[in-house]
Amino acid sequence: AWQAFTKGGLEDINAENSSRRWSTAYNFPAIKQGDVIKREFKTESPEPMQGFALNLRRPQFQDRRIREALTDVLDFESMNRTLFFGLNTRTSSYFQGTGLASSGLPKGKELEILEQYRDKLPPEVFTEEFKLPVYDTPQAERKYLKSAVDLFAKAGWVIKGGKMVNAQTGQQFKLEILGRDPTDEVIANPYVDNLRKIGIDAALRIVDPSQY
Repeated sequence: AWQAFTKGGLEDINAENSSRRWSTAYNFPAIKQGDVIKREFKTESPEPMQGFALNLRRPQFQDRRIREALTDVLDFESMNRTLFFGLNTRTSSYFQGTGLASSGLPKGKELEILEQYRDKLPPEVFTEEFKLPVYDTPQAERKYLKSAVDLFAKAGWVIKGGKMVNAQTGQQFKLEILGRDPTDEVIANPYVDNLRKIGIDAALRIVDPSQY
């Protein structure tokens, strides 16, 4: 289908979903001749999500501080610049692009519902707008890796001998990322590298789609 599309002469649309192909592959003759037009459109539909989902059945992920620390370690800006040609926008909600996406501080009916569970929720839910870490300066990596280490410490994990270990058991924190395609390495490896910087035993394992 792609080869036929690049030849032009067909009344068709190719909705491109690869930032790499969008940036590097649209230089074929039909483009230069005007038979194929490359154009961006603003979508009005919900945004698709690509990310890492934690298995909360595993004990090490059940502490909210650990999950926050693992979020701090992800350098989206560098990945976007080096892997996605600066074209990706970070998703900050499971419902990105819809009226269900969270924005600002809770108010109205949302606040009424949350008030019923105030004693079970983190205080910052009511006082701080949710924001993901932004690696926008050379100092950002040090800032967020330190933040992650501090959060691990509050959850009972410390760095000893370059390893993030449980303060009571001495067991190293392990995180295995499960992928189903070799291309997953492109996205996962930079994250694995950052996880290892704070002493986490991180690895990526690629399995067949049927196993995944």
